[in-house]
Amino acid sequence: MPNAVKKVGIFEPPTKPKITKEMKATMAKSGLDSAAQKKALEDQLTAAKAKYLEDMAQWNEKPQTEPQTVEALKSDLEEFKASVPKRKEEIEKTYNVLVFAVTHEYLEFGECYDFLYVSDYKSEWKYALLPQRNTFYARAYVWNKTDDNCSEFGTIGICSFGGGIKRVA
Repeated sequence: MPNAVKKVGIFEPPTKPKITKEMKATMAKSGLDSAAQKKALEDQLTAAKAKYLEDMAQWNEKPQTEPQTVEALKSDLEEFKASVPKRKEEIEKTYNVLVFAVTHEYLEFGECYDFLYVSDYKSEWKYALLPQRNTFYARAYVWNKTDDNCSEFGTIGICSFGGGIKRVA
């Protein structure tokens, strides 16, 4: 296709089906004779190829994002990523705290960043992180990026999750 616009998008096209080692191993355990196994694998592959062709047709019909739009979105993302460290620094300076972790989530009231912190006052250290079963409760400044007027200090529940932490309450 000369002069075709390169398709750029968030989603990748479907992958072409093939017979895998796992499929062969499952067939070997099935108790079918060799010819029946081969026929069953070919039937599975034929069905998968039909599904692949259907998925490809749907994928090709989807509107694709123009490259300049993708670049603009990347630029916005980089600008946005820079705003979180700037906000962290503002919180630390303004409230005389040390932010030790940041979580991010989308809640029913907006997009939120939770800045978990330790106060500069020793008397407050024992309340900075309170364990309760599998959950820890931590002091946090919650920045509601959607509505800055709803940002506030408080306590949130966090759990260990996937090598990091996740807000659960």
